[in-house]
Amino acid sequence: SFLLTAAMVFTLSAVSMFSEGEDVSTPIGENDIFVALDGNDANNGTIDAPLATVNAAKEKAKTVDGEDAVNVWFREGRYYIDETVQFTAEDRKNVTYRAYNGENVEFFGGKYITGWKTVEINGITAWMADISDYYDFYTEFNKDGFLENTRYPEDKNEYLYAVADAKSFDGSDSYGVGTSAPITIYGNPSDLIEFYSIESLMCHLIARGWTDDIENVLGIDYQTGAMMLGYGNLFGLPAENRYWFNNVRETLKKPGQWYADKTEKKLYYVPQEGETFDNTEIYVGRLDIIFSLTATTGLSFVDLTFNCTDWEISTGPHAPEYYSSGLIFMNNASNTVIDSCVFKNAGTVAVNVTRDSAGFTLTNSLITDTGVTPVAVADISWTNSHHATDVKITNNEICHYGRVNYDGNGIGINNCYGAVIEHNTIYDGYYNGI
Repeated sequence: SFLLTAAMVFTLSAVSMFSEGEDVSTPIGENDIFVALDGNDANNGTIDAPLATVNAAKEKAKTVDGEDAVNVWFREGRYYIDETVQFTAEDRKNVTYRAYNGENVEFFGGKYITGWKTVEINGITAWMADISDYYDFYTEFNKDGFLENTRYPEDKNEYLYAVADAKSFDGSDSYGVGTSAPITIYGNPSDLIEFYSIESLMCHLIARGWTDDIENVLGIDYQTGAMMLGYGNLFGLPAENRYWFNNVRETLKKPGQWYADKTEKKLYYVPQEGETFDNTEIYVGRLDIIFSLTATTGLSFVDLTFNCTDWEISTGPHAPEYYSSGLIFMNNASNTVIDSCVFKNAGTVAVNVTRDSAGFTLTNSLITDTGVTPVAVADISWTNSHHATDVKITNNEICHYGRVNYDGNGIGINNCYGAVIEHNTIYDGYYNGI
């Protein structure tokens, strides 16, 4: 079992300061822009004639004269984000994007799976859906968070062992460092089974007991135990490595498990007790980033929910939290504030602050169900030439992380000057808290 707790005082909900019957509606200013699900981007953006999209609101904000603050208010509902919203230096400074009057506002970067049918597989009853229109995903969720992808061996505490390519390994713990070419590891042939779809398999590789890579399986020689994987490990492979396989058809057995057949373009899910087609929402990750901020200044996000991104196997050796992904991703962004937001179901990172970003504040927020690291502040180039500065991460609840890669930190800081990290509650992760 695992449990990591760094507990401090934290409060998510506020007690109302208003008496019953008192008007608590938000005053509307002349620089206020409104967005609603039933809006239209041809409207003028008032509360009575709202816009429909984030991008339209960004463009509208550019037309506001002067340097006074602009508020973009979102009305209740789930906003489906089909493409990453790109905030750049061309966008207006000093803009706050927020929920109106405490309404529930969610930005959603996933895709709902529909068209389920009941089938028999591995001697059990499961659901099946056609995913031929979109099958390149690695995460699946329901209302409670991450669902379990199938695994071989089935026991989560059981590992297989493999050695690095005998022809390449020189004993220096350097095999596979920095390579974008396929690598070969050798397992015990007796540990392997005849997999139905090698194209669907992923190899989860633990090197040195802590570096955690997931790679496509390109081929298996069942006679020698040789397995060709997509790319090298960021830090190289020692002589012996623990591994297991994910997305295995043969081990789809338990309620709550899923398996995506990349050959047949079919998704299988074993329903949990009480789940029916009518009362169950299953969705998969699609976008890697919902909001991207590059060279922006003075943007704030208040009282919003960001839900569902995917992760992808990189085109080279990877440490997922340091790559360009996140529910919100920042690159050279200045004076960004995130306050009282909810981040959930991120395939890799929830909040990713990179490359020369300065003056960042994350406060009073909940970050839960994250594939790797909930909050990452890092130089993604690993050259130590780009640093974040003046970062404040305070009064947040950060939990249920490392759901894809186990080496995630609750808060991960790499190359940052002037970081203040205090009064956060951090728990239920496989690796470090901070």
